[in-house]
Amino acid sequence: MIVNNLEEQLRVTDLHPALADSLEQNKALFQKDKLKVLLYVTIYTVAILLMRGGSAYSSWIGLESCGIGFWIFNATHLALSYLTAKSVAIQHFKQQHEQSRLGLKLPEN
Repeated sequence: MIVNNLEEQLRVTDLHPALADSLEQNKALFQKDKLKVLLYVTIYTVAILLMRGGSAYSSWIGLESCGIGFWIFNATHLALSYLTAKSVAIQHFKQQHEQSRLGLKLPEN
């Protein structure tokens, strides 16, 4: 197992520097960055839901249901979700473009 891993590392170091950088970015992007985005979305969604309240529970900060503050929190949640999705999509398309420019085909996750 260790020998195979060593051989794989040696092959990666013999690659063109731009290709090796792309592989390194992809390896890091597959897990940590995706989990970070998922955690961020979960945290701000729960925070906004608790602050604005709902039909089954009251607002933690005293907003009345369907009042102006309620709708401001809904608009804020919508804007944050849009910006998060847009940044993830832009990052994904940049990565795809770089991979196609280098002729690299990696499996999609």
